[in-house]
Amino acid sequence: GDRGSANTLWAACEKELKLIKSVENWSKADLDILRIGIIKTAECYITARQTDKAKGLLDKVAPWFENDPEFKEKYNELTK
Repeated sequence: GDRGSANTLWAACEKELKLIKSVENWSKADLDILRIGIIKTAECYITARQTDKAKGLLDKVAPWFENDPEFKEKYNELTK
């Protein structure tokens, strides 16, 4: 893939993520998509040796997924 385009897209998505104040009224499907996207993005950051970015991203959304065992498992795996 095109690294520059990917970085531009990720930067735009991170701006959008900062605008989210609460996910309490989100549907399960929306939360699933967000969780999957966050985990995949964190994995990409780690692959690109940007572990601080990965941890920061995971920490930002962790409160939203505190009751999600799948997220907790991936969080622990990716931040060890």
